[in-house]
Amino acid sequence: MRGRAFKFAAAILYVAMLNGCASQPAAQSAAVPQSLERTLESQGYIALPLRRLRIGVETVSLRINGKTGLFVLDTGASLTIIDRSRLGKFNIAQNAPLSSTNAIGAGGSVVVSSYPVRSIGFGSNEFDIKRISSADMSAVNASFTKDTGLSVDGVLGHDVLSHFGAVIDLGQGRLFLRRP
Repeated sequence: MRGRAFKFAAAILYVAMLNGCASQPAAQSAAVPQSLERTLESQGYIALPLRRLRIGVETVSLRINGKTGLFVLDTGASLTIIDRSRLGKFNIAQNAPLSSTNAIGAGGSVVVSSYPVRSIGFGSNEFDIKRISSADMSAVNASFTKDTGLSVDGVLGHDVLSHFGAVIDLGQGRLFLRRP
């Protein structure tokens, strides 16, 4: 029964695809597609280079308060996080959090604190983000350093990625963010 249902669904999909291709005007199918980068840049996006590490993780440079750091691109992370031990690198006073809360992360329960920042930038662009989160990433960073020889300053998470309409092009190693 299950096999027949699958074959029927596959046949319907095949016919739908044929109909879709047959009804497409010849001029459309012959058109050369514009590059993703040109299309997005015409819509106000900036392109940032991604660095793919041998363990299959992409990293991006991020500037906080004028200081550049290396951040893991993490679409599964709710927040952009700076490793608590790296706050000083970015001229953020560790003893002055705006707020703190408990959260569940890859290493279990962690305290996440929010800190004020003067600026956050990507490439030559500054973005209007006035706070950033921080947590203890020592266990994550120890594992990361063991596997790659590098240490990271944090993770670039969903909060920033969604706020700036991120488009990730892994094939070309680019992260696109919409200018505010």
